[in-house]
Amino acid sequence: MDVTNGGRGDKDIVLVDRGNNVMVAFENGGKQHVSVSTNGGASFVSKQVNIAPSGIALATGGILDTQGHAYFAWVGTTNNGTGQSTFYAELERSVFHLFREHA
Repeated sequence: MDVTNGGRGDKDIVLVDRGNNVMVAFENGGKQHVSVSTNGGASFVSKQVNIAPSGIALATGGILDTQGHAYFAWVGTTNNGTGQSTFYAELERSVFHLFREHA
């Protein structure tokens, strides 16, 4: 499965819900993305998400709750990788309605 349109994703986190929707969070070229498939992974639509506007964040975990909401965890730092680490939690309430909270 290549959700990055070129195989350059880093730290991919994959979630599959009861409806056979596949969600993948990943970093590619310093930008964060969530790709979604509503057909079991046959095709994907990708959306860039603004997790770490002043640095780089890597997806580090993901979970689905009992209501089918997807949560992705990200850890970010400055662009040169020497800054303090910041933790981010992203809640996806539906396939592409993104809601973000910073922890």
